[in-house]
Amino acid sequence: DEAVALRLLGVPRTVAQPVARHLKVSADEPLHRLRDRVRGMEAGEWTKALGDAGGTYHRVWSIIDGNA
Repeated sequence: DEAVALRLLGVPRTVAQPVARHLKVSADEPLHRLRDRVRGMEAGEWTKALGDAGGTYHRVWSIIDGNA
């Protein structure tokens, strides 16, 4: 459920679960708050959650979200 919420926010499917674990997403967390938390993640946090590919995924998500 937590990864599904991140998918709704444009987080790529292949990394939604590890990002959800990193953020300690709760299934009952309001989507607007989760969006703010994901938007607040810097590339370094993506790297902590995903390893070396984190920076690339951060860039991809930023483009999808319209923040690039």
